[in-house]
Order: sequence, then C-alpha cells, then structure tokens
Amino acid sequence: TDLINRLARGGERLTRLVDDLALASRLEAKKVDMRPGPLALAEFLDRFVVDFERTHSTEIRVDAEEVEVLADRDRLEQMVGNLLTNAAKYTPDCGEIRVAAEPLGDSAVFTVRDNGIGVPEDLLPRIFDLFVQADTAAERSDGGVGIGLALVRKLVEVHGGRVHATSAGPNCGSE
Repeated sequence: TDLINRLARGGERLTRLVDDLALASRLEAKKVDMRPGPLALAEFLDRFVVDFERTHSTEIRVDAEEVEVLADRDRLEQMVGNLLTNAAKYTPDCGEIRVAAEPLGDSAVFTVRDNGIGVPEDLLPRIFDLFVQADTAAERSDGGVGIGLALVRKLVEVHGGRVHATSAGPNCGSE
C-alpha cells in the first residue's frame, strides 16, 4: 500500500502541475473567467489557514483586520495556497509563518512572512517569473518547478493588484 500511496500522490502532483500550466497559459492569453464578489478577508484567511494547517505541519498565525475586498474566491484561494505552500516548503518545522491583511484605501495589503531559508538577493527581481526557482539542492530536495509564484503574480494582476518579495538574505526568511 505504500507504493500505491506514493503513486497516487505522484499522480495528484502531476495533475496539479498540468492544471497550473494550463491556468498560466490562460492567464497569459487573458482568457480566465473571473467571478469577483465581496469577500471578508479576515474570515476567509482564518478558514483557509485552518484547512491549510490540516494538510501541512506548519503553524500559521493570522493577523487580519476586518476588510472586505472584491475578489474571485477560488482564485484568491489559489494565490494564498501557493504563497503558503511556498513558505511552508522553505521554512523549517520549528519555523513560523505569519499571514497578515490590512485595509489600504479601497484595497487591501496581504502579507505572508516566514523565517525560513530566505531568497537570494539576485533572485528577488525574478521570483514571480514563470519557471524561476532558487537552487535549492542544498536546502530542500522537494523544490517545485517555478510555476506557483508566477501564478500568484498573474492572479494578483488580474485582480488589479501587484506583488513583490523581500528577503534580508540566507536564513533570514522572506516576505
């Protein structure tokens, strides 16, 4: 049954990869159906993080003010999921991930901060480009293929926002 479970997980990962590539292609061609609606961000994040923590071994703190945004719930789940998965992947088990949201005019600022391995300075300007990834061989063997953060950028842009990353360097986490 161990082999069957590993094969099933591999199949699920391959399906997600193909789905992500298809979405990236549709986003690039501006052919994604968006279904924006009002969304209470603090409530959304609280629920989402609880579900995320059930499938990951990372404790996440949410600090979100009551702010309502106009967003496509499914796409926001994908954005947040990709950011949290990335943070969890590169943060040690004893590490910390914080999620914050606060109002900014008629918009919101959403932040994911971790105290993981950080991002090399030369990679920061390209971290949200398709197929870009750090050389993680020394730190982690389960690095992705460089699609998740590119999807985050495109989905944020489709919502009329912008995204950027900061890091103080190796072992100093990222935001």
